[in-house]
Amino acid sequence: MEVYEYPAKPRGAVCIGVDWGRHNDRTAIVVICIELTGKYRLIEHRLLLKTPYNTQKTIIKTIAQKYPACCIIAEVNGLGDPLVESLRLETHRQIIPFITTSASKKAIIETAVSLMESGAIVLPAYNSHGVLISIAKDLTDELSQFECIESRGGGMKYTAPDGAHDDL
Repeated sequence: MEVYEYPAKPRGAVCIGVDWGRHNDRTAIVVICIELTGKYRLIEHRLLLKTPYNTQKTIIKTIAQKYPACCIIAEVNGLGDPLVESLRLETHRQIIPFITTSASKKAIIETAVSLMESGAIVLPAYNSHGVLISIAKDLTDELSQFECIESRGGGMKYTAPDGAHDDL
């Protein structure tokens, strides 16, 4: 974690990630700046619960307007495919579809862990008497609860515990 203004001004390429949800699952919108230094800095994020899809798309479009050259990567599992198609037509942007599978989730988590351990992923914090406190507490809470458990087939499965979330 690092102390910096949040939401932050980008100092490099911007990418918006979208994980759709609605009722029991939340929609997560994460905006990352890929800096010339090789760091991935969280510059903005939103969590939406019980939010109509048209409102979700409006929020994503509003965020994307702040970053004209950004790329958007959106999950296409379930209802994601028609939402991505609609968002593509409404924003006139190329949207990179992403399919979440056990294998892709494993790759994401393992890459994120490696980048966090190396200090390449930077999350916002504030300094409270010499202690860094996360500004993105919802994100750091999710990360701290994440589990790696053995699946029935003998492989490793990454997931949030029952009642917790893994959207961000």
